[in-house]
This record gives sequence, structure tokens and C-alpha cells, in this order.
Amino acid sequence: FEKRNGSTRSEVVHDAIQVANIADLYFRTLNTRVSIVYIETWQGSNQALIDKSEDISRALLNFNDYTSRKLYRVEKDTAQLLTGVMFKGGEAGMSVPETVCTDKSVGISVDVNAYELHLLAGTMAHMIGHNIGMGHDGGREECFCRDWHGCIMAQSIVGLENVQPYKFSECSRVDYNSALRTGHGLCLLNKPNQLEVRRSCGNRVIEEGEDCDCGLIQECQENDPCCDPYTCKLKKESECATGECCVECKVNDGF
Repeated sequence: FEKRNGSTRSEVVHDAIQVANIADLYFRTLNTRVSIVYIETWQGSNQALIDKSEDISRALLNFNDYTSRKLYRVEKDTAQLLTGVMFKGGEAGMSVPETVCTDKSVGISVDVNAYELHLLAGTMAHMIGHNIGMGHDGGREECFCRDWHGCIMAQSIVGLENVQPYKFSECSRVDYNSALRTGHGLCLLNKPNQLEVRRSCGNRVIEEGEDCDCGLIQECQENDPCCDPYTCKLKKESECATGECCVECKVNDGF
């Protein structure tokens, strides 16, 4: 993590938790929560032999080998590697499909912009979707995505005109329910032990470190345009989010 824009370990852990919080917002629409049970950071060494000169598929195999040898005692439904390594093929990520609840359920998401955590969260949500058994939306006539820029399981992880998808399509819902019915996702039905440091941005409760909390992304768009649903901070142009003196995200001194 010392190579990630000079980030400290605490900053890397904080960002990883934020990424999980954002992915959690996405999965809540499927009545599913994303919960961190274990975080590991690497400093000064490459524990899983991730090499940017190799294909990302090789890196995924190496990471799976590492988790099988080193993390087998950690009770987890899936293991996700967040990395700043840019692979030679330029992929944003890769995961092993239909493996959730097994020791082969792993994924890699590439952090292309340390300042845009929602991009990394979208990639990780896409990878977890594949782990669960969700396929790509493209080429499936029965798919319906409510957003013009695409849904999370679109072939292109970054949506049209670089607008980040944050919803699952009807196809993804069908794939998810199918995985549950066939028993492939039984581990998703239990409540895991959560890290105590987890903060719940999106629970409509303003907690320490938050300026606002407008709930789910769609709710924020409809009810509170002043609040950033990804970070629970005021948007750059906003001065306030709630209160009698707050008018269109600005403080009205003459109220």
C-alpha cells in the first residue's frame, strides 16, 4: 500500500471499508448485505505473487492459491483482492464464476483511481456478482435495466458516457434467485461477524464522520440532492443538506 499514492495503512483500510459500504448499497436492492469480516494489507512484499507483466487470469489463480493456503480459517463467503496493479491486458477485474461459498470464490478488482472509490466499488460488486452466478446483461433479450447508462453486470463495467452503474438488472435478479434456489448460495443466508470499525453510510443515520445520510442512492436522488450517497458527505457545491435554513443546498441567511 506504500505504492498507492503514498497512502498509509490506516488510509488503505479506511478506503477498503468505504468500498465495501458502497458495494453494500448496491446489493441492498437484492435484499443482501456486503459485510467485511477480515481485511489484510500487504506492505513491502507481494504475498500472492501478483505480477503486472502476467495475465490477470494468472494473478487470479495465484490469489486463489494464496487464500486457500493462508486464509482458510477465515469464515468468508468470498475473498476480493483490491489492487493498484494495472495488468497488461488492461482489465478492470476478473473473478471465478458460480463459486460463492467455496474456497474458489475469489475476485480481483483494479483500483484505477484512488480518489473515486465508487468506481472500485462498482467493479467489486460486478466481480461478486459473477462469484454468485450472475452473467453479463449483454445479448440477453429478457434483460431490463432501468438506467440508460447500464447496470452493474453490463459487459462494460464503466457505463455509457462513463456514468457508473449502481443498479442490478432484472437478469441479475433472476440469476441471483436461481443460485439461491439451487443451493449454491446457502452461505449468504447467515449473518457473518462484522468488523467493529464498519460504518453504515446509507442507513439514514448521521454517524461520526458523516455530514449527511440520505439512505439508498435512488432515495438520495429523489429526496436529498445535496448529499453524496457514496460518502455521506456534502456535495462539493452544497453548503447544507437539511434544516429550515437550508434552501436548495444553500444556507439562507435571511430565513
